[in-house]
Amino acid sequence: MKNLINMKKTDNKGFTLVEIAIVIVIGAFIWLALLKAYTTYLEQQAVNKTRTSIERIEAGLAAFFRTNGRYPCPADPTLGPDNINYGLEAAGCAGLDPEDSAAISNAMPWFDNPFRSNRDANNDGNTSNDYVVYGSVPFRTIEPCIDNPNTITCNLLPLEESYTLDAWGDKFTYAITARLMTNDFNNSLGALGVEDEFKQSVIEPPYSAHYAIISHGPNRYGAFTRDGAQIQSECTPSLYTGPPLPVLPVSMFWNEKENCDYTDALIVSGLLNTSDNEYYDDIVVFNKSSLSQLWRTIQEGEIVNNNDGFVGIGNFNETDEPTAELHIRGDMKTSDLLADRICDYTGAHCYVPEFFGGPQKTTYGGTGSTDPTDYQNTCADPSMAIVEIRENHVRCDPVYTSVIPGQCPPNQVMIGYNNTTGIICGPLP
Repeated sequence: MKNLINMKKTDNKGFTLVEIAIVIVIGAFIWLALLKAYTTYLEQQAVNKTRTSIERIEAGLAAFFRTNGRYPCPADPTLGPDNINYGLEAAGCAGLDPEDSAAISNAMPWFDNPFRSNRDANNDGNTSNDYVVYGSVPFRTIEPCIDNPNTITCNLLPLEESYTLDAWGDKFTYAITARLMTNDFNNSLGALGVEDEFKQSVIEPPYSAHYAIISHGPNRYGAFTRDGAQIQSECTPSLYTGPPLPVLPVSMFWNEKENCDYTDALIVSGLLNTSDNEYYDDIVVFNKSSLSQLWRTIQEGEIVNNNDGFVGIGNFNETDEPTAELHIRGDMKTSDLLADRICDYTGAHCYVPEFFGGPQKTTYGGTGSTDPTDYQNTCADPSMAIVEIRENHVRCDPVYTSVIPGQCPPNQVMIGYNNTTGIICGPLP
């Protein structure tokens, strides 16, 4: 019995060093996998937070556009919360001449604003007067309830300052076409270029985006901190005091350097790429026309059409499109109508509005319905009466002076006359 007990004690061995090493190696692999998964989760959370903030900014821009008929001008990205103008659009920019580069530069002197577009947006034959400017999101201009907490706009989704900072704590860059931040807004005049990493335009026509919102991503190239310090100046270390950052090389493809050099009217919207020459981690959202409205309010009761094509009201389809700037099929009811011509549905037979509401004229030159001064709406001979109305002129015949035969029954009055049956009678009103 004693020998058996001793034998059992001798066989009770622990783990060898090799076995412990194997366990440690396996545990390390599991830990690294978990760490990688957690790191990926955190990175995706940061991207999701940044995209949510951009959505809130776009909602604020849309609300501002609906109210003001234009986009807000950028705020000065170099200002911090201690400055009275922090988060406000550049003063007086809405009234600027969008073709006056000097005036724009004086209003927004940061960077080298404005930057010339490669597109002749307004088709005036001049490619040197369409500009783009950069800055930060003017959240206090977009959402005034932040400064005025008793206004009704506070019942809406406020654009709080936190939404104008990305997940890495930096301000979003706001790029905007100069013409679209002024009171002379036109939907078709976008001038901001957007290309992918292969230097191909992602919008048609090129250089026609209205605005873009840019997060400079985890590496923060080109971003401004909340306090107004730029992480990188032209993508080379400047005011940044953190760990050294590499200088991005030039490549045959666009990398994110294009979004942080602030030298032209072009931004890059590409896919995540961690290769040295094509490094890109920016998050970009741009807008061409989705915020635009067919109708823009000038003042209460007055709207204008922003569409650069034709607008149809009624029964139209892809093969039967409207043929005028405002083409209406059906009845239209209005108390006032302002028009250059009033035509039938074919557009062939037209009147100038002066025929109905202009001064009396007794002669007609026959120049056609496009001449607003050539019409006759009165008989030249005062002894005659109008018997027919044709395109922009009347035909007159002598007034009938004989007694009209006929008599209405009691309690009825004459309401008309028929050449065949004589007078037409009807009950008293």
